[in-house]
Amino acid sequence: MPETVTGYMCATDWEFELGEAAGGNIVYASVADAKEHRKCLDGCGIVEVKVTFSRVIEKGNRWIDQLEPNPEGK
Repeated sequence: MPETVTGYMCATDWEFELGEAAGGNIVYASVADAKEHRKCLDGCGIVEVKVTFSRVIEKGNRWIDQLEPNPEGK
């Protein structure tokens, strides 16, 4: 699993709500996917974001063990 993933989201959500919205914000896998699900994008615009894995806060399902970063931080 990659440590950094590129995504796309509403520019208004990025500018004003990311980290503040109680229900969270959606990051889409492609521009086309964002446009299909968010009708506001003609007015709001679209931003490309990078989501970087930092650390596991709570282990859930057993597959989460694969996400532990190695000691060298790579």
